[in-house]
Amino acid sequence: MGLFRISSGIYTLMYAGVYILQTLSMFWVCRGKIKKITKKEALIIVICIFNAILAILFSFFKYQAIDNNEYLFCMSLISNVALFVILAPKFKASEKETTAFIYKVLIIGIISIIVNVALNYKLIINLSAITNSYNVNFSSFFPNRNQFGLFMFVMIFLNSLLMTQNNNKKYKILQAIFICNLFLSMSRNSILGLSIFYLTRYLQRKKSNKKKISISAKRIIEVIFVVLCLGSACSLILTNKAVGNKISDLFVRVDNLESGSGRFEAWHNGIAIATENVLLFGAGRYLSIKLNHITHNNDLEYFHSIYVEKLATHGIIGLFWLIGLMWIIWNKVKSSNLENNIKSIILASLVSFWVFSLFETTTRFSIGYADSFFMIFFFTLPQIIANSDFRGMSGEKTIKAKTPK
Repeated sequence: MGLFRISSGIYTLMYAGVYILQTLSMFWVCRGKIKKITKKEALIIVICIFNAILAILFSFFKYQAIDNNEYLFCMSLISNVALFVILAPKFKASEKETTAFIYKVLIIGIISIIVNVALNYKLIINLSAITNSYNVNFSSFFPNRNQFGLFMFVMIFLNSLLMTQNNNKKYKILQAIFICNLFLSMSRNSILGLSIFYLTRYLQRKKSNKKKISISAKRIIEVIFVVLCLGSACSLILTNKAVGNKISDLFVRVDNLESGSGRFEAWHNGIAIATENVLLFGAGRYLSIKLNHITHNNDLEYFHSIYVEKLATHGIIGLFWLIGLMWIIWNKVKSSNLENNIKSIILASLVSFWVFSLFETTTRFSIGYADSFFMIFFFTLPQIIANSDFRGMSGEKTIKAKTPK
């Protein structure tokens, strides 16, 4: 398996060993925060534990068998929720520490772009020759285009935070590069997430209406330039049939919209599995996937939606638990003392996450890259920033103005 041809069994044992070591290390570091767990947070963990146990018991009583992986999933789910959702956010990071973390993640993003260009430069410089997005794999070192596209979305979200601190042109250039690579992934879900992100930020700014927009010659020129670019692009698409067809083939992909690229079938199967078994607390992760394979003749290992995934795995209780957790994090950020611009960026990223998670199983709070990645950046990091003194340029100006001479 992989470069060193390690067997899957040994790889699984090594992976489990590293995960256990990581979990024990984190619990040791977070041990001092356990006593600070609130009743609401304790309830989150208790519901998670009982929901997971009930799903396993159902599997045993109805099918007289339990997949051993189910135990590992339950342990990782409970420990990850306790560590990354409840305990880790209790640490208060300084502005310097938060900025340093974001900066290092952005470096990984830049490396991923370099790798993507190195692997696909011939196709990138000849995009007009591509007839179908499924024939290319602009995914850098990620398994697929969707993951690379969503990774670019996270880079855009994080870079937006740094742009509030520093108006340096390099961050604007970097933002443009991240956006270009997101579109290059041709991932409709990532493009949707990006659109929701900027739309939400726009609506938030319009609603607050607290910051006066200064009308200057520079701003007028920027607005005119953007309007001209958008107008030219729309005109080209509408008048040039070849360009319109190319965009349709690579991004819209009308031929599979009716089936949602297999998502509609996966959603139907997940909902059916939940209703056919125990709708209240679900069938468990591995049993629901097995039923998807056997009873619904579908070979997908997931249900292409975090909400359908949770419903099939942990039933209505699990689904309401997930939505409730999302709402708690939203309120925690919204009620924080963060500067408005930073707060709007985080809230917009959460809304985007909620929307594109309709079409992807972003996290199951379990072991694995995707699970850990989305859990950290949309459940842990927003809470840590909400507890920190992270602030943008306007926040710095406010503090300076209040400081007595």
